[in-house]
Amino acid sequence: MLKNRLNEAQWNKLVERLPKYVQARAISNSSDYRRFVDAVLWLSVLDLPWSDLPADYGSWRSVYVRFIRWCQNDVWRDVIQSLHSEEYLARALSERVCRYEEGLCRSRRYKFARLRLSRAAKTSSINRGGED
Repeated sequence: MLKNRLNEAQWNKLVERLPKYVQARAISNSSDYRRFVDAVLWLSVLDLPWSDLPADYGSWRSVYVRFIRWCQNDVWRDVIQSLHSEEYLARALSERVCRYEEGLCRSRRYKFARLRLSRAAKTSSINRGGED
């Protein structure tokens, strides 16, 4: 089994900072949530792709999906703040979250640019009388 990135005191401090709905689940299913957080920290510190996650941490896809949900609900912000005494962990995790958010912004910009081009093409086709 892989070593935990967080000691007991750090884990308890982290759980205290989680939003109430996540905190309740993390307390009732501590081993699962702790393994998930350790998995994300392990990947973040080593700066590895999701697919390189060892099987001991669970399915990399499941970890990735939960990571995304936590990003969407700003849960990682609370986790990063709870890790302020462990600067290298907080920085690595913050960089991983930022990369996800930047990728999301890039894909949205691309989607909207394609939409604008599509609308512009339709408008020009209408203005020319539909001759294409």
